Amino acid sequence: MSEYVDIGWVGIPNWVSASTAFLTLGAAVFAGIWARKAAHSTKAQADSAAEQSRIAAQQLEVALEDVEIARAEAARQNRAAVETSRRVAEARLDERIPRVFARATPIALEVRLPGNEWDRVTGIREIVTEPVIFKMSVNIHFQNVSREVARIAIVQPDKGEVQGGIEKFILPGESEAFVWHKTISAEGLKTDEQIHEISYMRLRFWVTDVGMDVRDEYVMTAELRHFARDGSRLLVSWQSEIPWSESVAVPISPRHYDRLDAAS
Repeated sequence: MSEYVDIGWVGIPNWVSASTAFLTLGAAVFAGIWARKAAHSTKAQADSAAEQSRIAAQQLEVALEDVEIARAEAARQNRAAVETSRRVAEARLDERIPRVFARATPIALEVRLPGNEWDRVTGIREIVTEPVIFKMSVNIHFQNVSREVARIAIVQPDKGEVQGGIEKFILPGESEAFVWHKTISAEGLKTDEQIHEISYMRLRFWVTDVGMDVRDEYVMTAELRHFARDGSRLLVSWQSEIPWSESVAVPISPRHYDRLDAAS
């Protein structure tokens, strides 16, 4: 048998052809092994990158939570500082607010017939003449029991009038008085509802320092039930149905720090 293969004019030995085929096969096997390793390496890199991304996201989330915690703590500390400063300022003003004792005492009911002067009601009367006017009056006494000058302002006279003005300055240890009165005609006393509506005094007033930086708000009430209906008859008594001799003012709201509130 010939050792050459005829490929035209060139002859190649058989062993060379076999070697070439072997090397080609080896190269293919090596390439396959390398490709497989490369595939595994690429997957590992992808998994590593994904893990790194996950860790980075967790770190970012923790960092954002830390920022929010720090921000909330800063806000809390700021609120605490503001509240402390406010309490200190309020304590200073508390030392300046005047302390006032206020009380009301009744004054006799008065009546005026057409063309006549005011006259005190005595006993119990039956009113026949309709164009009659009554005046209910109450003394309001203020005593300044503090070392500060007190500023008194009546802000709600309850549909009545105040003689002597609605504002007074009272020196430490001194006293002042107002006279509150309300007039009403017999025409406005035709029903029990009308009588009930006018039978109470509810006087509201402020006590402040001279600079009006801080104030207390009070209300003083008194029952003035001088009138009653007996069918078509209007009965008038010289004293209230429930006799009283004194009514004391009471605070109706927390202390107001007007200057601080305006500045905040």
